Amino acid sequence: MSLLFGYMANDPGLLRSALLPCADLVRASECPDGWGVGFFQGGEILLQRHPKPHPEGVDFYTRLRELRTDNVVGHVRAATVGGQKNENTHPYRFRSWLFAHNGTIQRFREVEKRIVETIPEFLLRNIRGQTDSETVFHLFLAFLHDSGKLDDQTIQPKVAATALRSTVAFLDRLIGAPTDFNVVLTNGRLMLAARRGRPMLLHRQHGVKEAPPERVATLPERSGKPIWHEHLRSVLVVSDPNPAAGQPDGTTEVTDDTIVAVSRDLSVELISLA
Repeated sequence: MSLLFGYMANDPGLLRSALLPCADLVRASECPDGWGVGFFQGGEILLQRHPKPHPEGVDFYTRLRELRTDNVVGHVRAATVGGQKNENTHPYRFRSWLFAHNGTIQRFREVEKRIVETIPEFLLRNIRGQTDSETVFHLFLAFLHDSGKLDDQTIQPKVAATALRSTVAFLDRLIGAPTDFNVVLTNGRLMLAARRGRPMLLHRQHGVKEAPPERVATLPERSGKPIWHEHLRSVLVVSDPNPAAGQPDGTTEVTDDTIVAVSRDLSVELISLA
């Protein structure tokens, strides 16, 4: 079983509250080839990668709920290209960008040289592993570089989406067929998620009316009543969600061949990937 998700919110201190309704969606019952998370915290980008099988699966809610962050990418790997190594474990990072991918690039070893030839040398030097996913990430970065937006922290979602569409179009032409391409990527200020061939859900939340039971904060003057988080807004996208999880309120299915573009203000735009 593979699993991929991306999360953005407007309050880094309330990840526990925001993720609780979706705890089952971000729980993998199996973890055949390792898991990883990348998140933004205090101006830093941190990676935790575990390239070993976990027979009991991975409960991301339990593992993440104490973090202070408003932007997370998580991934459970079912390896098809590249062995169980730290450098082959998602997410991948370049400067401010994080990237994770579900799916397999068809005939990757046959077309790998053609892909690599289009990527600038300074980007190629950042590739550490052997996966198709990491190479495709750097192909996306090459398209951003071509547009002069690689290090633009204020890049608009539509501009980043254009680079993602160019990446998919290039792969389709090279392979001669549509390729599996469910991805999540973020630079901390915007997040893109694309559905191409695998299921994906979008969960939007505006306000948590009551704090989770294990996090209820009380004040004497409130007579023990829980604090409400009416200001909290969050967006969660989940690729290959646990089929037994159901769909919490505020969840919709993302149409195939669609990019979900999430801005810093947490507005969501759906853009065609075709």
